Amino acid sequence: MDHSSLQGRLSDKQVSELSTHLVQVEKRLDTAISPVKARRRCDTEVPPELSTLVRRLYSQYSIDNQFNTAQKITSDHNQRVVDKFVADIQARKVYTDEHTIRVAVKKYFGTKCRANKSPSQEELKKKRSNARRIKLFERRSKWVKPDEMNQWKELSYHYMSDEESDRESGNGGFIVHRLTWRSPVLTTLCHMLDQRAEDSKKDTAHRSKASEKRTVGTPSIRRPPRNAPRWALDEATSSAALPSDHEDFASHSETDIDHDQDSATSTSC
Repeated sequence: MDHSSLQGRLSDKQVSELSTHLVQVEKRLDTAISPVKARRRCDTEVPPELSTLVRRLYSQYSIDNQFNTAQKITSDHNQRVVDKFVADIQARKVYTDEHTIRVAVKKYFGTKCRANKSPSQEELKKKRSNARRIKLFERRSKWVKPDEMNQWKELSYHYMSDEESDRESGNGGFIVHRLTWRSPVLTTLCHMLDQRAEDSKKDTAHRSKASEKRTVGTPSIRRPPRNAPRWALDEATSSAALPSDHEDFASHSETDIDHDQDSATSTSC
């Protein structure tokens, strides 16, 4: 069956729809990155002025003409946005190379995708936990005596226990998750530094209140950092051979815990 006889059997609407579909297929085939095109795109240098122009134009576009970052760049909607960029920029007669314009627009699409990606609850929890450990380590570092400094310099915030907000109890305090692998020597040193900080406060009522806000939670499942000093590990962990590719505990779950048998109302560990 030839093309003319096929066209005679189709309505004008069907012919129009097929033509539109073919145009979209051609665009997608053109967008598909072969190894040669991939190298070419990577090698394409986008002038800073062009990147600035892309950002400025995008800020002027209506919502209908902005990217849908939930879809791929090859989606019909996003391809229409790319085509609009190409037409608008070429109309200015400053940048006319279509390939360079498309590379600039696609790079900006990637920027928008990263900016619009909201962190998960687990990621937010990890960041908050890291921030608390860093603050705890810095606070303790202020109270280290000269004869303790050599040992303390071998440590980092990774050796501090985690604290998470105790919202469920309604007390507004923190649950301390203590590290199962930390040695009694290091735990004692941490307690000593905390006590020095507490003793420096003149307001004893405030000091007592601060202690009551921390309760001990479940033990930690987090492993020790790579190349941890032996004295900082408990006997069982120190005698065990850690794998060579062992990860720092910062890369593990942020709901970590210490195993010390201290009071549930003690200060952070």
